[in-house]
Amino acid sequence: MADRSVHEFDAAVGLLLERLEREPDETALSRLLHTEVNGQRLTHQEIASNVKLSLVGGMQEPRDLIGLTTWALLTHPAQGAAVTTDPALLKPAIEEVLRCYSPVGTATRQVTHPTVMASVSLERGALVGAVLASANRDERHWRDPERFDLHRAEGPHLAFAAGPHFCLGAWLGRQIAGMGIQLLLARLPNLRLAPGAPATFHGWEFRGLRRLHVQWDS
Repeated sequence: MADRSVHEFDAAVGLLLERLEREPDETALSRLLHTEVNGQRLTHQEIASNVKLSLVGGMQEPRDLIGLTTWALLTHPAQGAAVTTDPALLKPAIEEVLRCYSPVGTATRQVTHPTVMASVSLERGALVGAVLASANRDERHWRDPERFDLHRAEGPHLAFAAGPHFCLGAWLGRQIAGMGIQLLLARLPNLRLAPGAPATFHGWEFRGLRRLHVQWDS
């Protein structure tokens, strides 16, 4: 089923790219197709792979961020009440969720030249799993790193990685989560955790809620 879906997706994107070869326009797909770097352009397969990554990331990570932020605010009711009273606190609350609970736990990188890291020799081509969730709780940088605190001021986190591969959807993901939480709090007054039904989580590299039982007033 998954393989068939991939083939169908590639075929659909392929038809779009064939048209854009003849009739370029101002869409992102057209720009990916016609932009040259050092005299080279992306292949159709490379573009299809990027589109798949963007679609999956655009659905999965904002969903997990919304769920984790909801859970965090309900689990820390004083801070949740502060956000409800002062919507300006929602932005730092989302940043603290990204730091403390890291919806994306790791970022895989490939070594480009032989190097030594923490006394370990790495050859060119070796894969390195950078554990973002661990970096975001590094006690050398964060005070009481296990504690959720939307009033932190220690600086930026690494939830979206860093460098040339910083997440392309970082700002859009933040906006989607902010809008989602605002609507949730506005439409479900006195939103609270349902007693006796603990939340359950899934995933490590991609971490999110599997189940969150809540109550609110009609």
